[in-house]
Order: sequence, then C-alpha cells, then structure tokens
Amino acid sequence: MITFEPPNAFPPGRIVALLQSSYTGLPATPEEIAYHRAQWRRTERLALEDPDVAACVFITCLDGQPIGFGSFDPRGKIGAVGQNVIHPDHRRKGYGREQLSEILTRLRERGCTFARVKTGEHAFFAPAQALYLSCGFKERRRYWREEIDSFRMVEFVVELG
Repeated sequence: MITFEPPNAFPPGRIVALLQSSYTGLPATPEEIAYHRAQWRRTERLALEDPDVAACVFITCLDGQPIGFGSFDPRGKIGAVGQNVIHPDHRRKGYGREQLSEILTRLRERGCTFARVKTGEHAFFAPAQALYLSCGFKERRRYWREEIDSFRMVEFVVELG
C-alpha cells in the first residue's frame, strides 16, 4: 500500500539518499554533482527544520518503506511541482504517477488553479517528460538555466480542475 509520510517520519539522510539514488545514471560533471548534492542537503535540512517547508514535502512509502520523495510550492495561483522522484527499483510501476497525483491534489487544496513542473531536456528525463504529458501537462517552454547544468530545461503546465 502506498502512503505519503511527513519528512520527519524518517531519520536525516533519507531525502538525500532518495534523491541521490534517483539521479544515478545521469551523466554529470563533478561540479554538477557537487552542486546538486549541496542543493539536496539544503532541501532536506529545510524539510526537517522549517514547518512551512515540511508541509509541502512528503516521502512516498510502499508498505512502510520509502521509495520516493515529492515536494511542491503552493504560493500563487500557479503552483510548482518540486521534486518528484522514485527510487530506480520502483520505477515503471505507477508509483510516480500516484505521487504526482498527490502533489497535484495538495496544490489544488491550497487554491492553485494551475501547476507547473520543470525537468531536464536530457534523455535521462524522457520518462518524466512522458509522465507529465500523459497526465495532461502541456509543454510551455525550453530554456537554459543559469545554474551549472549542461542541458536545457523543459517546463510543463496543467490546469487543475
């Protein structure tokens, strides 16, 4: 059974471990890896220490075991899907779709009328792009981030009914 648990239900390090395992296989320079690991540690610290952030973060569990991590930002009418990762051992089983559905439900409950999500243009992210399109998202734009990544980003938007 899938459940969505608060970040403090698990010891520190769980969110970083889920993120790290989920991005294994993405070609990246040592600088890119260091940059993202620092961002993941910051994300986890905020999720564990800031109640406002914790309210927008959850760990997806299968029979009590963490398999994914979801986050969102409900500020404004266009809410943002943040992290939406599933451990590689549990991909292609519908858990990512279920997790995304939970994120969209929480955005809708907080008054958002649209949701946007960004993912990489790199082939590594093709399954995520396919998921978003199959859930009704429409591609809005492709762009280069100012950060360190060596690939463009793709932004998708969906109306929340």
